[in-house]
Amino acid sequence: MDSILTSITNPFSTLNPQLLSIILGASFAVFICFKFILLSPIPGKKLPPGSLGYPFIGDSISFVKSQKQDKTQEWILNRVKKYGPVFKTSILGSKMVIMTGQVGNRFVFSGGADGVSFNQPTSVVKVLGKNSLFEMSGFRHKLIRGAIVNFLKPESIQRFASKMDSLVRQQLFKELQGKDSIKIVPLMKKITFNITCSILFGLPDGDLKDELLKDFTLTVKGVWAIPLDFPGTVFHTAIKARQRLCQKLSTMVRTRKKQEDEGNVDTEDDNIVSCLLALRDENGQPLLEDEIIDVFLSLIMASHDTTAILLTLFVRHLSRDPEVSSKVIEGMYLKILLLFFRFRLNSHSLTQYCNNRINDQTDQIIDFMLKWFASWTKQNEVLKAMKENGGKLAWSEIQMMKYTWRVAQELMRVNPPMLGSFRLVTKDITFDGYHIPKGWQIFWVAPGTHMDNNIFKDPEKFDPSRFESSSKAFPPYTYVPFGAGPRVCAGIEFARVETLLIIHHLVTKYSWTEMIPDEPIIREPMPYPAMGLPIRLYPKN
Repeated sequence: MDSILTSITNPFSTLNPQLLSIILGASFAVFICFKFILLSPIPGKKLPPGSLGYPFIGDSISFVKSQKQDKTQEWILNRVKKYGPVFKTSILGSKMVIMTGQVGNRFVFSGGADGVSFNQPTSVVKVLGKNSLFEMSGFRHKLIRGAIVNFLKPESIQRFASKMDSLVRQQLFKELQGKDSIKIVPLMKKITFNITCSILFGLPDGDLKDELLKDFTLTVKGVWAIPLDFPGTVFHTAIKARQRLCQKLSTMVRTRKKQEDEGNVDTEDDNIVSCLLALRDENGQPLLEDEIIDVFLSLIMASHDTTAILLTLFVRHLSRDPEVSSKVIEGMYLKILLLFFRFRLNSHSLTQYCNNRINDQTDQIIDFMLKWFASWTKQNEVLKAMKENGGKLAWSEIQMMKYTWRVAQELMRVNPPMLGSFRLVTKDITFDGYHIPKGWQIFWVAPGTHMDNNIFKDPEKFDPSRFESSSKAFPPYTYVPFGAGPRVCAGIEFARVETLLIIHHLVTKYSWTEMIPDEPIIREPMPYPAMGLPIRLYPKN
């Protein structure tokens, strides 16, 4: 009798793990089947062209395979050629319509599409949380986004640009000193993660940062994974890593709140944690701890991982493109030379110096260089800023790195860190004459415009001059590495300054060569060199 009662109480007690996995997998399949039947379109409605693939799994296998082979853009563009700029498919456990082109981007980004919400597919919600910035809408999103935008506005970034510069120099010295080779992917992840945690969240250096980075790396891999949550799957590993992250972040939030309640926080030590703790909703209530943690995870993904990818691809491209590399390095060294002469000039005006020093050909060359740079910044202002910053790069020097940022912009056009994002259809809608049923997802993708010959001439060619001046500005909703419209990335300026500082210190202190010249790119879901981009380092004097 006791054994019977035991088996009734615990019906899975006699099942081995393999059988239990089969039962869970079958249950998931039944759920997906029910979901697909429930979301079937109304007969007679004109759906977008395309294929929903196999039952239950749709086109998920081919989509994930294309990510592993860095052929995601090809996967999308091949279907665009076959079906047109709007087509249907089924990936990541959801039926969806993929929109490409300016019209599709405008529809998604404008924020005015009735019946389209910002809810993400199951895998994204489970990994980043139901309260992430990618999932929020309405008053709460406006409240939290407003606080983040205010913290990351250019005036604020100017205030902590010197701190960012110090962090970059210290981290590069720590990681590269005495080494003749290194893997760029983990290096850039570590540096950008350190900057994000220090500037945005006020975390001190130590083992906690390393633990957070390790778990965050595992978490991100589950964002676009097939949502099968049982041991051995990428998704299951990501969920477990998220749980560990939440525990650590919860401790951090509670510690910060206690410090603020006790008045033990310096006003100059403000960070996004403080901003979020100070927020009150329409009912005068503070944000829930779970909300703050989910916002943290989405902020880390937006501010750290995408920048690490950009920097990795930047280093990779400089090793492969001698022309672009020489222009970037030339610009950096000319700026250093200018700074040297500015110190030598001391309080003398640039004009007086040039008038007194044109006696030979060397001085004429120097004179030309100084006049050229004088059109970019004012000498006395930069000298004052550098003295105040203890010789660190001032804001004006960062603003001078125009060509470097154009290279970054072109890198993001050719290989955007975020391929695209999702929207949920909350009621039946129509787009471009096609019916899109309630419950489906809309997936907007950057390659549809980034690689369009009608928008970017000769799109396969790497050409930073596309971004030289406003006269060459592109139509709205066509260049979208940071999104567009009301939800455009709030951290654009933060990412720009961080990228310029890291590249500046790297190219002026080292040259390098790739150790695996034909190393492929894979997406997990973001594009990274498969072997971590190992390089051979050559320190410069």
